[in-house]
Amino acid sequence: MHYLERYAPTVASFRRWLRRRVDAAVELHGTDREEARGWEEVQVARLLELGLLDDERWAVSKAKALRRRGGSARSITAALRSKGIAEDLAREALVDEEAMTELEAARKLARKRKLGAWRTGPGGPEVVRKELAVLGRKGFSYETARKALEGEAEPDQ
Repeated sequence: MHYLERYAPTVASFRRWLRRRVDAAVELHGTDREEARGWEEVQVARLLELGLLDDERWAVSKAKALRRRGGSARSITAALRSKGIAEDLAREALVDEEAMTELEAARKLARKRKLGAWRTGPGGPEVVRKELAVLGRKGFSYETARKALEGEAEPDQ
């Protein structure tokens, strides 16, 4: 319970944490590993039933947070998948978070990184190419990145 009070884990990350704890206890006390594995499943099922572990709620919350920071749909899906969220659940979390479009997210990242219209230094074809590459590495398509960099800079909110 202490772990759940400190962190809001996914089911997969909680299982990994619990498995490490159980493996350490098995090594220390010399108990049966298979019996301990059965205990792990009982605990995970109990926490799921109580609603203390909820991948859907976690995925929606994480998708919103990443989108607010200017994350692309592709990078958000990859981040959710890396935490053990199923692909269909990751896509659903993104659909729920359609309040900000890809273009708005790309513009937010450009503003944050001072790219395009928010650039303070000199521009040129090489600088624009590098800025497009930054947005591309963050998962935005070429068209979205180009539109985000070409837009007018609006005042900070």
